Amino acid sequence: MQIRTFILPATSASDVLEDLNSFLRSVRILEVKKEFVSGENGAYWALCVTFLPVSQGTGNFVGTSSIKGKVDYKNLLDKDEFSRFCLLRKIRKKLADADAVPAFAVFTDAELAEISKIKNLDILDLKKIDGIGVRKVDKYGQQLCDDYNLLLKEDKLDADET
Repeated sequence: MQIRTFILPATSASDVLEDLNSFLRSVRILEVKKEFVSGENGAYWALCVTFLPVSQGTGNFVGTSSIKGKVDYKNLLDKDEFSRFCLLRKIRKKLADADAVPAFAVFTDAELAEISKIKNLDILDLKKIDGIGVRKVDKYGQQLCDDYNLLLKEDKLDADET
């Protein structure tokens, strides 16, 4: 995992924007943090991009083994964890849609896979997961915990009734 930062002036910056778009197309994005800054030197967007680079020679993303850089979580997680992972993806989509951001900007699949190993989730558990910082916990943590625990409870009730 690597990090690259970009500064985009609030006024026209087509060359910087072109560089950013070219970069985003060439790597696997894990997370984008953005901040609008306004001060004496003008206004600009500060972006911090966490990404996986492409390995020279193979064309695969560094740290992944498949051609498309996808990880098959069905093979990495046990049956119950994968079921919880699928529930988490639905919750993530709802949170992302509400904020009009890509799903990976809310939580990555790797973060969801770690969360899926927890049967009763709380904010303290989220803070312990690598890649989930204070901002994500503050913005999405409580809603994720509430929805996740509610869905697990409903799922368990359905299983008990059969």
